Amino acid sequence: MGDCSVSPVFVEVVAPALESGSDLQVKLFNVINSKAPSVREVVEKNLWVVNCGVSFFIESIGGRDFIVARGIVRRGGVDAVVNVIRDVFTLVGVDLSGLKVRVFDPCELR
Repeated sequence: MGDCSVSPVFVEVVAPALESGSDLQVKLFNVINSKAPSVREVVEKNLWVVNCGVSFFIESIGGRDFIVARGIVRRGGVDAVVNVIRDVFTLVGVDLSGLKVRVFDPCELR
């Protein structure tokens, strides 16, 4: 990889959901759609490729539903993107004490 100062990092945010099933899916969809317009500027400024956005989905881990968000983020934009994701998670309803943020830096793999 070339100049690591301009390469993106991969961000994953995971938290246990307080609800499960189809109600959780509907709530997640509605919150994302209602929140998107108000955070558009932050997202466009900090994501590596704006068209990719942040992917949100529900994953069952150990029999419990977790909300997972992933995105490819510009260096220096991780905190801003994580704050947006945390806001979405809060509106959907997650156990914030179980929130985990992982940042994968491809430059560290060299």
